[in-house]
Amino acid sequence: MQGLPTQGGGIGSHRAARKESAGRRSHVRACQGDRSPQGVLVMPFAAPHPCTHPGCSTLTEGRRCREHRREEWRQQARNRPNPAAAGYGHEWRKASRRFLRENPLCVLCLKAGKIRASEVTDHIIPHKGDMALFWDRTNWQALCWRCHSRKTAFNDGGPSQLS
Repeated sequence: MQGLPTQGGGIGSHRAARKESAGRRSHVRACQGDRSPQGVLVMPFAAPHPCTHPGCSTLTEGRRCREHRREEWRQQARNRPNPAAAGYGHEWRKASRRFLRENPLCVLCLKAGKIRASEVTDHIIPHKGDMALFWDRTNWQALCWRCHSRKTAFNDGGPSQLS
């Protein structure tokens, strides 16, 4: 092999080979991006484009500029239902803790042959604001966070929303 040291062997010869090949690749590295001060290869970003908020021409790398991202987050927070108003207040927390004490293991993990502590009281059938279904204990199951997140994303299409 051309360029590799043939004598001496050992660690030092590998370092010399690495230095030599790094010199040959330096032009490739310059084409793919630059190194940050920490030595990390930084890839070039896409060209900035205007904020998508009507009338805003601030250049940004994302959809919205910083100001309009904050505004969007505030609006989403205002529209988010209050958990207590949706039934998840003090009485629910007490009932949920009691249910988890009575059912200490995740039922989905048990079905898969694993043993994991339950952390969430889940509604098997999403209640969607129906308080009779919400408080029906036969509609509850004890799940770990991992199984609850997976079930919610898969079956309910994301975090449950009141209709």
